[in-house]
Amino acid sequence: MVTVFDISPRGDLLSRHRLVAVAQLSWGEVTIMAGVRWAGKRFMGLLLAGILLLAGGYPALAASPDLHFQLYFVFSAPRDFYLVPVDVSVPDPTGEISASPSRQVAKVLELLIQGPPAGSPLWCSLPKETRVLGCQIRQGTAEVDLSQEVLRCNVGARTESLLLASIVATAGQVPGVERVSLLVEGRPVPSLGGHIDASGPFRVEGALEHALFEGPADLRGHWSEGPATALFLAGVLHGYPEGDFRPERPVSRAELFKMLVVATGLEPQRADRATFADVPVGHWAHPYVERAVSAGILVPSDYGPRLGGDGYITRREVAVALVRARGLEGDAKRLRGSRLPYTDTDSQPDWARGYLAVAHREGLMVGDPVGTFRPASPLKRGEAAAVVARLARLGGPSIYLAFPPEGARAGEWVLALGVARVFEATVQGRLRVDGKEVASTYATATRGAPEWGVFAFLLPCPKDPPGDAVLEVFWQSPEDGSEQDLVSRRLPSPLPH
Repeated sequence: MVTVFDISPRGDLLSRHRLVAVAQLSWGEVTIMAGVRWAGKRFMGLLLAGILLLAGGYPALAASPDLHFQLYFVFSAPRDFYLVPVDVSVPDPTGEISASPSRQVAKVLELLIQGPPAGSPLWCSLPKETRVLGCQIRQGTAEVDLSQEVLRCNVGARTESLLLASIVATAGQVPGVERVSLLVEGRPVPSLGGHIDASGPFRVEGALEHALFEGPADLRGHWSEGPATALFLAGVLHGYPEGDFRPERPVSRAELFKMLVVATGLEPQRADRATFADVPVGHWAHPYVERAVSAGILVPSDYGPRLGGDGYITRREVAVALVRARGLEGDAKRLRGSRLPYTDTDSQPDWARGYLAVAHREGLMVGDPVGTFRPASPLKRGEAAAVVARLARLGGPSIYLAFPPEGARAGEWVLALGVARVFEATVQGRLRVDGKEVASTYATATRGAPEWGVFAFLLPCPKDPPGDAVLEVFWQSPEDGSEQDLVSRRLPSPLPH
């Protein structure tokens, strides 16, 4: 007997050049497992053909215990709205869902309507009361019938176009679906939100054109693209009104202290007075500067009556702020006058070398390849993204996890969101409780190495777990399968579901 377990990312056999299939051959008590990881279609076809010849027949396609889909949720970037693909595995122990493409469409749209977990950076504009009334697939067109609650969506023109794109792309993953047509209570509708023609049918191919979030264009290919894009996803960075980031431009003191406050999870502090004359009440940076002062990240006596908020901040100033933000100022005082592994820091005062020593020890700032630290040089915005990502422990060098933050409470579902530059764009994820794995999945990033791509996935969290959950994200080496660049987050036990 030959059984082929379809475990391709889209759920359709031989569809993408990644983990495609595993075939099992059984002769009595002898079982042989054959599989290809990241195999091309042609090679996989030859493999399966050889297996079939050995078995003397064609296989009966058996349902996988899980189906794998991508849901497309909205991300509110600083200057526009975009979609982010979120991978999710759907249990199908009896095979009832996989046996019916129509049921697959209905199931995946129900998950889309359910939306991401509360508190995440992603959202869905479909009202949660919306129900999938039915689905029929005829000659490549999936006719999806939704309840009238869908017409209550509160959207603008851009978000309505993304809403349609998310429905079409999500439903279009099911094998045999080339187009999607929408009905409401069994009837065609001219529009869902009053801005975009919804009469359809909509082609699946091209549905996501210009819709996926990829970060500012001027970060593409820059050495700081990974940490900077992760900070955009985490809401720490916002860029400029023109939509760019300008990674080579020096960062100002006001910008840097805002980044530190947001990255450490502190709330801006509304105050009716100003610590610094040049950052008065009403200044955009005032709430962040005041919070940095009250948190001990910024000490007013270092600057006097004026911060110089619009001026460029030096690398030595940044090292001091990072050490304070990490709560290690006591270590810096004990390490006064330390010798440092840089060629240009011997002239620094003893107190400063203590902070530089801690920043180096903690990996917050590591100097440059030629062995210098450049303490008096302005910190560039790309460099700021790198050091703030280290402070926030987002990960690196190939995976940065933007969400959830450490200590976020787990719910019924746990969402992982980040960026990766990994082989075949495949990111692995798992959830542990009391050291035991309770859920696992994988995600396909929007781009693969050597480029950075956005990834996200959902993992179910068990009801009433006995302890805190730990989320782990990593990628596997194609040479030996070892886990690389593992990033973890400890999540307190969820409230009862």
